[in-house]
Amino acid sequence: MTSTVYVPCLAEAASGLHLLERPLSPLQIDQLSGWSDDTDELSGHKGIADFTDGEWRTWGRDDDGNGRSSPLDPADAIMALGRQDCALAERMTELRTSGRINGDLVDLTLAAYAEGTDAVTEAGRVPPTATAYLAEVEALVPRYEALDRDGAAGGTGAGPPERSWPPRSARSRSPRPTVRGSTR
Repeated sequence: MTSTVYVPCLAEAASGLHLLERPLSPLQIDQLSGWSDDTDELSGHKGIADFTDGEWRTWGRDDDGNGRSSPLDPADAIMALGRQDCALAERMTELRTSGRINGDLVDLTLAAYAEGTDAVTEAGRVPPTATAYLAEVEALVPRYEALDRDGAAGGTGAGPPERSWPPRSARSRSPRPTVRGSTR
């Protein structure tokens, strides 16, 4: 579970996610790293949000004002993941509006994160390769409902919306997302 020191960062990162009904960052971080900032030297993924160097060049910046930008700095990583999620949600909205893809925006955004926007576009929906990742993220929702209900992670404090979130479209389990990089 998240440390309370991360809650302000999560709330700030969620504030930019106007297209999504709930913040994704806590769920993604829990699934990716379990909130451990250990670096996986073999895969090149770093910090709690599991960024590669290439992804960090795109999304990372010094958000906590400590004079350095690092995927190993939880505040910087949470904000970078929020920016990445916002960009993916905007792209999925564009593709959905143009009729090139169909589906729930949260599902599509998570699928684009896990498999890349190209895979979502080619499938015209959540590709089958992303369903395991969606199931893993969905399984974590109960851990974070209180954050949203209390408004601590950008929620309204009014509790969960009427619709189940994330959608229940996926049922198998797999390791971390398989595609990472410029197509996400």
